[in-house]
Amino acid sequence: HSESGLYRVITNFKIPYTETNWYIVNEFPDTNNLYSVIQQNKLSWRIGLLLFVLLLLLLYSLVQLFNFLIKDRRRIKSEFSTSIDSTYEGICIINNDYRYTQFNNAFRISIKYLLGVELQEGDHALDTIPQEFRAVNKINYDKALSGRFFIDEQLHKGRRYRHYYNPIFTDEKKVESFTVRIVDVTDKLKNEEELENYREILQNII
Repeated sequence: HSESGLYRVITNFKIPYTETNWYIVNEFPDTNNLYSVIQQNKLSWRIGLLLFVLLLLLLYSLVQLFNFLIKDRRRIKSEFSTSIDSTYEGICIINNDYRYTQFNNAFRISIKYLLGVELQEGDHALDTIPQEFRAVNKINYDKALSGRFFIDEQLHKGRRYRHYYNPIFTDEKKVESFTVRIVDVTDKLKNEEELENYREILQNII
């Protein structure tokens, strides 16, 4: 048996009437070793095929998950649009780049009336407001993006508007955007002021 894995057969052949000996060497494959090699190749091929099938299944699962997330995101956005359009209060969503990603019709009409701007999704929020309000609004945007819920009031064209800021968190507890709900509280504050005046008058009478 040779080191190369072959069987070597040596035949001694003597030439008649001479003192010369000839040796005929024949090599044959080791059938046991050959069978082992074939079995190993079959096993490697099966493992490779199994890995290929698993890879295809993984890719298919990822594609299905991606499609599900896209459809779910569209569904949520559609439901949100339906819900916010059903209210008379102006509501918008601003992302961490200060751009409008969504707003309802009431918000669009309010901005058109107050600022004379026809909003489009993707517009930069700070570019759509007057210069004198940009510094204050940027502070409010950054505060909302830091994860804080708060209320701010601003005066526009003689009417007072209350802005409700609510951050939107991802599954990783990071703020990716925030909502701003704008409510005209001019009449409410006026009624409260009149009610307080009536109370003072009644107290003075009593």
